[in-house]
Amino acid sequence: MSDTNQYGTVKFYEEVFADILADVATGSKAQDKETANNILVAFKNAIESWIDYHEQSADTYKQLLADYLAE
Repeated sequence: MSDTNQYGTVKFYEEVFADILADVATGSKAQDKETANNILVAFKNAIESWIDYHEQSADTYKQLLADYLAE
């Protein structure tokens, strides 16, 4: 990977998305439609999972602070 494709750059993410989108071009309309839907659902699920993770983390930090202040 060249310097312009370093992790976190636009080019890096462009290549990651291109690899994912390549799965939607098999030539079979039914398979491509299912794959496209799976990609979109997976993206939504990943976002929801990260939201859950961060909400749980925030709750843990709040409890840690409360425990500390109670001492």
